[in-house]
Amino acid sequence: MITLIYGSSAAYPMPVPELVTILEQARQNNKKLNITGMLLYDDGNFLQVLEGEDEAVTSLYNKICQDPRHQSILLYVKKQIDKRHFNDWAMGFVDVRQLDIDNIPGYSRFLNDPEHTTKLEDASYAYAFLNVFRENIR
Repeated sequence: MITLIYGSSAAYPMPVPELVTILEQARQNNKKLNITGMLLYDDGNFLQVLEGEDEAVTSLYNKICQDPRHQSILLYVKKQIDKRHFNDWAMGFVDVRQLDIDNIPGYSRFLNDPEHTTKLEDASYAYAFLNVFRENIR
């Protein structure tokens, strides 16, 4: 099993409904592939952590690299792991005041609430990346 962390920029400003659609599709597709992780989005920037079997995660990452909605993709980490740190798919994004965010499947308050933490058993390097992203978007 591996974890892969990458960052990218959106090719265009993404409206909130499109981000919700991305989240819904990612949850469905990743469940089929047994991939877990977290996707953060703020002001045109993505940071994503993917976990799963090497072939499935690598294939998904290659697909993302071909996705015209992403540009300037940077691979930060691709590493073997013994256990998952994200047992459920989640996505954090900001400026969702117009939505009933508590009813969006998979939505995480991670970016909006500095006290919010993920359900990690330990402070992994993936969690450290997520915190750096959260701290630098404010």
